[in-house]
Amino acid sequence: MQNIFNKITEIKNSGKKAALCIITETKGSTPRKTGSKMIVFEDKSIFGTIGGGSIELQVINDAVNVISANSPGKFSYNLEKDLDMPIGIKFNAQTPGEIAVSIVAKLIHIKNSFE
Repeated sequence: MQNIFNKITEIKNSGKKAALCIITETKGSTPRKTGSKMIVFEDKSIFGTIGGGSIELQVINDAVNVISANSPGKFSYNLEKDLDMPIGIKFNAQTPGEIAVSIVAKLIHIKNSFE
């Protein structure tokens, strides 16, 4: 798999719009931990993962909004809803996870002023 930092360089050189999403904090049980990264493109395609499920879908949607606004943001998500399976099974976890994700669109678009 391609390194995420090489992918950022590739995106910068291509002129595509994308956002870098980084898990900055976790509490409780979470599928990925602090430092996990994912790149989201304006067409909602991704490179990498921050854990999947409905939380990742919410992050993707928020990242597309960040790209449109061209303004970074920090978002918090509660994984409790991910513990309810669509087939009606409830896990009743004692410590549903929470994550905080920073989404940065401008980082990928910064061009060196000396270029």
